[in-house]
Amino acid sequence: ADLTPKSSKWKARKLTAPARGALPLSTVKTINQPPIFIVPIEKDSIAINFRDAADLKKLKNIISNSDNLVENFKVGGLDKFGLDYEGLKVENPKLIYYSVTGFRQDGPCASRAGYDCLIQGMSGIISLTGEPDGAPQKMGIAFANIFADLYGVIGVQATLAERNTSGRRQQIDISLLDCMTGVLANQAMSFLASGNTPQRLGNAHFILKIKNVIDPRHA
Repeated sequence: ADLTPKSSKWKARKLTAPARGALPLSTVKTINQPPIFIVPIEKDSIAINFRDAADLKKLKNIISNSDNLVENFKVGGLDKFGLDYEGLKVENPKLIYYSVTGFRQDGPCASRAGYDCLIQGMSGIISLTGEPDGAPQKMGIAFANIFADLYGVIGVQATLAERNTSGRRQQIDISLLDCMTGVLANQAMSFLASGNTPQRLGNAHFILKIKNVIDPRHA
């Protein structure tokens, strides 16, 4: 199926001025500015002040008629507004609530904020990236964020299938650290099986013969 947006028109609607520190919608001027290419096209954007009772009511009305809710606030940050899973599932029994945090909803680091480069370091991927005699390097893309999105989509699809079968709705708990650690793949299994810490190899491979960058003109 072709899911490509049919238009590059990006719309933004404003209800009430957000609390201080929020990004003003006036800074979003044109679709041709590079940062805009990472936001969902053909979607309405609504700035809502949670501390404004009228705005909060409008948001809850939207949620009451929604299939899915995605949020990435710090754990407990939405409780006081009644926007947590326990509060919203009463108003919308079919709601699938998808939470993305750095370190899941429980555990010793649950209250901490999670950032991609921090998660890359904690997962160990930074120690595997770079030349053998050089310093560890972060990956050039925010892969912890991207993998969390992909795992989240899979979780939502599975939960929708479950809801269609049993009627059961759920909260999906996705953490950046879980996702980034999960995709360490063979390097993680090598460590778990041998106890030996994998080392940086640059463009070499610990099994395959391929090594370093190859110029295809001279291959």
